[in-house]
This record gives sequence, C-alpha cells and structure tokens, in this order.
Amino acid sequence: MKYTIAFNYLKLASGVFVIWAYFWMVHPVIIQYMPNFANYLDFVQKNNMDPTALYYNDVPITKEAEMNNRDAVRLTAPKAK
Repeated sequence: MKYTIAFNYLKLASGVFVIWAYFWMVHPVIIQYMPNFANYLDFVQKNNMDPTALYYNDVPITKEAEMNNRDAVRLTAPKAK
C-alpha cells in the first residue's frame, strides 16, 4: 500500500502532537501524584538549579541534590519480584 505525502505528514504531525501532549498535559498530572518528584522539583526550584546541567560545580549543595535525585529514583522504582 502506498501512502501519499500528505498522509505521511499527517502521521508525523500526529506523532509530534502525541509527544507534546504527553510532556505538557499528561506528565504534569502524573508528577502531581508522586510526592518524591514533587519534592525534587521544589528543591530544584528553591535552589535555582538547572536539572539538565551535567555538573553542578557552582552550586554549594551538590551532594544534597545528588542524594535527593537518588532517593527519587530509588523510592519510585518498581520492586523486583
């Protein structure tokens, strides 16, 4: 079956919309019900940190941020059976 260019662009636009909807509509609602991530977000905002940075050399509370990040991952990870 051959698809037209318009159909291919429609599929592309649909995929982009689904990704956008997840990150800007669904994900914030999910985060709202996970207190560990809410605590992490509050901590990052309170200390004016950029969570996408690779290194936090200029932030005096680097170790505390690392421990909070590890706790958020450890406490929300599914338990192995």
